[in-house]
Amino acid sequence: MSPKNSESPESQMNFFAAVNGVVGKLVGNLIVNNYSNTPSESPKERDSAQQQLLRAVEIEVESRLTQSLHDRVYIVLDKEENTEQIQDPCEIDVKIGKKPSYPLQKNTPIKEVFYRQYISGQLLILGAPGAGKTTMLLELAKPLVQQAKAHPDNPIPVFFNLSSWKEDKQSIKDWMVTELEDKPRFKVDKDIAKQWIEEKKIIPLLDGLDELDAVRQEKCVEKINEFLHDEAWSRGLVVCSRLEEYQHYSTNLGLKASIILKPLTTEQIQNHVLKIEGKDLWNNINADSDLMELAQSPLFLNIIILSYQEISFDRWNEFKSLEQRKSYLFDAYIQRMFKRKYKEKLYKNDDVEFWLGWLSRQLIQENQTEFLIEKMQHTWLPKRQEEITYSLIFVIIMLIFWLIFGLISGLTTNLRIGLIFGLIFGLMVGVLDGVIDREIKTVETLQFSFKHIDRKLIVMLVGWLSGCIPELIKGVYSGTITFLFIWIITVITIGVKDSEFEYKNTPNEGIKQSIKNIIVLTSINFIPWCGVAYMTGKTEPSFNILYILVWGFGGSLLFGGINKSGLPVIKHFSLRLVLWFNRYIPWNYARFLDYSTDRLFLQRVGGGYRFIHDLLRQHFAEKY
Repeated sequence: MSPKNSESPESQMNFFAAVNGVVGKLVGNLIVNNYSNTPSESPKERDSAQQQLLRAVEIEVESRLTQSLHDRVYIVLDKEENTEQIQDPCEIDVKIGKKPSYPLQKNTPIKEVFYRQYISGQLLILGAPGAGKTTMLLELAKPLVQQAKAHPDNPIPVFFNLSSWKEDKQSIKDWMVTELEDKPRFKVDKDIAKQWIEEKKIIPLLDGLDELDAVRQEKCVEKINEFLHDEAWSRGLVVCSRLEEYQHYSTNLGLKASIILKPLTTEQIQNHVLKIEGKDLWNNINADSDLMELAQSPLFLNIIILSYQEISFDRWNEFKSLEQRKSYLFDAYIQRMFKRKYKEKLYKNDDVEFWLGWLSRQLIQENQTEFLIEKMQHTWLPKRQEEITYSLIFVIIMLIFWLIFGLISGLTTNLRIGLIFGLIFGLMVGVLDGVIDREIKTVETLQFSFKHIDRKLIVMLVGWLSGCIPELIKGVYSGTITFLFIWIITVITIGVKDSEFEYKNTPNEGIKQSIKNIIVLTSINFIPWCGVAYMTGKTEPSFNILYILVWGFGGSLLFGGINKSGLPVIKHFSLRLVLWFNRYIPWNYARFLDYSTDRLFLQRVGGGYRFIHDLLRQHFAEKY
């Protein structure tokens, strides 16, 4: 299927348009039922993993549509919102295989095209930058989510951004499995993700093909075609791409149809501007060919409307190229957004632009579109000396923890030995986790399972029993009980599996939950460690209740809470400290990101953030 050579005689277009209008609605409901394969009686319930996925997708769709620039124009300008104003004004052409394209009737829902029998959910969405491809994808996902909620046998629409496809040889199936497993908003077990794809439990919605490097885009198209062929994919699959780039591929996607979002006409632009802003802006647009060309994109039309009061047309005329004028238009938009009322303390405009520029560059380098605070890694530090500083801060913090424990415990036994003990363990843990293994992996959920216990512990238990039985016969209990306590502590430490939340509801939720789990793990380990302290210390001259509490709390905190859940918290703090000191981010990062969301620079979905449009992200990156 290709959109090339899509022009056709007027009579053919009218014929296809007529057929589309008459047949489409007649078969619509039938296609929905056939497509879903949903039994009419007693539909089975989804398992918990699918329910979590469906909930995450539903929240993402609602959040991104609600925060889209198109819908926020009227809020910013204090205009009364009505159905006619927010109706997408662009026209759409539909092309089936090698047949001539035909115009889609006005106000036809995208889901109706998706469900048509000769399309069967396999669709390519094409358009210019800012034409509304992603918005169209979100509009399609909304009814698909509702269908999946109503009918448990229906597949779940899932968003994937192709910009994260990093390896040319990686199959699309393997890449989607990895995305479902690794992405914070999904967090699906690898085997389950693979099973869902094999059983066609999902509808992949693939955005961002044009965000790949130009030389890799066609390779990705080939891999998508391999997926369609190798998996005999009969369910829906939708891909978004820029029209201009796609037309230069020698290989076209093997999807059954494409829809092409056409540029806005002069009449559509005029009607839209007059309804929202008035004659003065329309006259300026009509008098400038570059401004008219940009206004053909719904994104730029809305930005022009929002930025009108900030645009100096004398300054506009100084620019010679369209790219320079686009950049100036984004700058005007940014300045307009800075002037919006805000109930809390404002940031300096230069700081906001710098911080967002830095963030946009990091996301582009990491091939990411969504940002979560807790997902920042040491690799985000651009300079070698900054990485060294990060590791050094972590080592110092671990030394302080262990030296305090060594000092307090030394006061109950031997001060010198306590300090040496704290120094050795502090350096050992600091180097192992702050220099050798610097990855930050939050501990958000805790679940005990014997499956996670190493076989060595079973061997240890057998050895303990064989060694202790003779001692027990002789009536010697101290060594036996001490080893039992240590064995219990080891079982708890290894048997508790940690993982991440399936969905983040608030900013930096992963780190906040990791802090809470320090308390949980410390509490669980406290009694066994008090038992060890009692059995090993009762012969000490300084033995008392304080001795037991100090060793019990210190051991459970350092070997339990800090060792498992606290390390990512300390690493995150060390990283944030270095980033803040070097002015890459403000100290209260969540508050700043929420402020940027209110300025319509970012969108917030749960605990994650993304730029309101990729073109704006690129603009901030170029300015940085």
